[in-house]
Amino acid sequence: MDTRMLSLTQQVANWADEMDYSDKYCDDIYEYRRVTIPRNMVTALPVGRTMEEWEWRQNGITMSRGWEHYDHHAPEANVLLFRRVLGTDPKTGQIPPKMALKVQQRNQYVHELEQERQRMIQEQANVECVMYSKCNHRHSHIAAMTARHNVSRLVAWSTN
Repeated sequence: MDTRMLSLTQQVANWADEMDYSDKYCDDIYEYRRVTIPRNMVTALPVGRTMEEWEWRQNGITMSRGWEHYDHHAPEANVLLFRRVLGTDPKTGQIPPKMALKVQQRNQYVHELEQERQRMIQEQANVECVMYSKCNHRHSHIAAMTARHNVSRLVAWSTN
């Protein structure tokens, strides 16, 4: 085994020793937990996306089957958020059939909320754009008046 691979393997083992797993907490569909990883491990993780199960396992995070890395804790980059459908078989990762419909309904609800949020952001941007345009128009009108006034004064001065 080459030295680089050995050092990576040793690093993952060191990281695993320093990780902290929160107690589980639940809502009506998911159970959740936070995994606090060493700060120096953050740079080894993918940027701008969550990890697939094989990725977080490869980085030394160990949990039973069915857990999904679904988000990052924004204030602390070294806190990873995981969830699993209630009643998931911890050996196979299979969710109970009765929960599949609830998960689908939750995902649809979250999708609708996100669409509404995006609509509101766009609406706010449009309002700000209109306000900026009016303000910009007013400023350019004032600048044009000032320029005309200065030209008039310059013409009057040069004719004297």
